[in-house]
Amino acid sequence: MRLKYFLLLLICLSFVSVLEAQPQAQPLEIPEGKNFKYYFSRIKKQTKKNNKVHALIYGIKAAEAKKNKKQAKKIMPLLSERINELDQVITTEVLTTKNQLTSANTPDQKVTLQVQLLSQLMNLEKVNQSFNALPSETRNGLPTLANSALLSELINSIPTETETLKNLNSEAANFYFSKAMENKTTEKWIEQYQRIKTLEKVKFYNPEFQSLQEEIDYAIDKGMCILEIDDYKNTSGTVLKTPEFGLLTTEILKNGIYLTLSQEKVKKQYPYFKLKERAGQEKANVKFVLTIQEVTYDKRGVSSNSKTHTKKKEEKEIKAEAEVFTKTAYISFKGQYSIVDLQSGATLESEAFSASGSWSRKWATFKGDKDALPKQKKYLSTLSEEPYPSLDEMIGSTGGGGLGLSQSVEGAILNFAAKYK
Repeated sequence: MRLKYFLLLLICLSFVSVLEAQPQAQPLEIPEGKNFKYYFSRIKKQTKKNNKVHALIYGIKAAEAKKNKKQAKKIMPLLSERINELDQVITTEVLTTKNQLTSANTPDQKVTLQVQLLSQLMNLEKVNQSFNALPSETRNGLPTLANSALLSELINSIPTETETLKNLNSEAANFYFSKAMENKTTEKWIEQYQRIKTLEKVKFYNPEFQSLQEEIDYAIDKGMCILEIDDYKNTSGTVLKTPEFGLLTTEILKNGIYLTLSQEKVKKQYPYFKLKERAGQEKANVKFVLTIQEVTYDKRGVSSNSKTHTKKKEEKEIKAEAEVFTKTAYISFKGQYSIVDLQSGATLESEAFSASGSWSRKWATFKGDKDALPKQKKYLSTLSEEPYPSLDEMIGSTGGGGLGLSQSVEGAILNFAAKYK
């Protein structure tokens, strides 16, 4: 995988924080006081999405907002169709969810389906309330709602189903807390990290769970992923004099690779991942190993283009012919990186990478009146040809090749760190 610009992509990703609120039912929220056109347009959108109850609610609101016979003629037949579908909706959606709940196996499934059921019931309640709020002359021109006895039964079950959701959240929290405590004493950092994620689920289902934060703090202390960057290995056959890659960046790691990574930036995005400081005393549990297998330095030579420029000076036309020369070179790296678990010796990741950088210099010559030249070419005419940079200069900040390699290293590290949010 080519990782040259992967860092830029990762920086643009927003950090996803830990969920801290219990799952709650989310019935449709419809703005009040909108005009007929607003509500009517939503009917078609919801119908296309097969959200029949939502379409029905918007239809009722459109009927309520109608102002004239033209609008009434437009909405009443459409609303009648939606109302006639309500029996089918109850059978295919609400009762199906109830049946799925009886066969749900995991706490997550049970809570998810209970939230879905409660949302469906609340939407039916909204349908009933909105329909009954219509003027009597409007209701009289519409079919009656679905099986009234079943509809009333479902709506009246909302308090009971709300209590059921509360109990299921509590059961799910207890389940995951027990699961997390089964492996509390493990010395393996990866298993402690898994405990962090399990305890986060406890917090999701019950933010007020007793002693929870104490257990999370303990798991974080034992399960933090601490990565050490090893000295890079060079098997390319090209001598590299421990170049300082990317001189404009902020932190040196080991033998001269500069990275823009900082502990503050990493901690903010990946709270359970840390870079081991060069002189730090804390013990790393994973190691990043970079092997440079191929270095190519390509001196592309010189290209040129010429153009004649004219300009009026003191009512006379002056002229100059300028030739601009461009000298370019490119450097590329290919290799392999791996991330090793220091506790188990297992290779957690291993992937090929490539990176590249370029160097270029311009200068110009001219014939004629210098005053006829554009400002940039006047400046270029003061420069002369420069020799190609040495390999070490090309790898360093002069050519930018090292910066490309640094971005590849950072991209690989952040890609791995993203697993420890």
